[in-house]
Amino acid sequence: MLPELDFNVINPATTRYKRTHNTAVAQTEEQLRELYGAWKVVLCNSGLEALNTALALIQPRTVIVEDETYFEFRQNLQYNQGWCHYQYIQLEDLDDANALESALQGAERPILVCGDNPTTFGNWKDVRKISDIAHRYGAYVMMDNSIVSMYYSNPLKNGADILVESYTKFVTGQGDTFAGGIALSHSMEWLDEKAVPSAVPGLKSIMWVVSRRGNIAHPLAAYNVSKGLETLSVRMDRHTQSARIIADTLSRADIKICYPGVGGLITLLGMHPDFCSRFKHFITAGTFGCAYSNADFFRSDAFYKTGICTRLSIGLEHTDILIRDIEQAMEIPLWDIYQKVWWKE
Repeated sequence: MLPELDFNVINPATTRYKRTHNTAVAQTEEQLRELYGAWKVVLCNSGLEALNTALALIQPRTVIVEDETYFEFRQNLQYNQGWCHYQYIQLEDLDDANALESALQGAERPILVCGDNPTTFGNWKDVRKISDIAHRYGAYVMMDNSIVSMYYSNPLKNGADILVESYTKFVTGQGDTFAGGIALSHSMEWLDEKAVPSAVPGLKSIMWVVSRRGNIAHPLAAYNVSKGLETLSVRMDRHTQSARIIADTLSRADIKICYPGVGGLITLLGMHPDFCSRFKHFITAGTFGCAYSNADFFRSDAFYKTGICTRLSIGLEHTDILIRDIEQAMEIPLWDIYQKVWWKE
């Protein structure tokens, strides 16, 4: 049961300069905090900015990622080295305990270990094992939750210190809202005691950093996040039901795919970039996790070993429509395979 929100109330305790705080954002943060079971949640203006703000809050001296950590965040980390002066370490797999321990040994603190759970390639991380190893060396663990949303994944429950999620995706579900969130466990309470050059009495360190980065979420975005939470379970069940049927159909047709088993995102390996332009129903703009189905491709770099990949975000439409569109775009027969899979489901 979600707590009731009143976005029309002006509360002097939570309403100050709007970039510092506003009632709509504060109430949605509290709603999210209860759902995650977190110590604190900070609503941001995008998922990527949530990742970058978490980095600014911790100010690490060492950052450890893996090959499948969100690539735009890794690009930011590599670029920011020039002025943030931290050591950047990229492992092949955070689940490799020996490699992770080797990276942690002698690393300068604070240490931040960053991963996705699951990854774009459908791999679920052993968050408990990663967190146990990291904590032995005084490191903090941050996991990106965006691929399957809070409905299916909550790394905080398995020992992660920080959870970051893009609410632009499944939570709002329409592709019309930029928003993201940082959920902090009680292990991060020290962040609010950091010294900051604030001239505002009572303004804690976390909100100071968020405000000075200009990263406070818009009240309308906060409202859309709150409304999206009301139907998230129904939509995620439908995304999963449809994606499982399509993933099974493609696998039986010997198409190489990656799918985490839940959620609506399927990654196809080794597809030509022209493939996306052949769709008639799937749109090729926007973002994944929406009511409408979406297709986009991304090129490999040093950390993607699979060449060009295509991501299919399976929306809420009937799977008949989607499989027909995939069939004509791929120019291979899928309908008969699909019917067998559909009846099995």
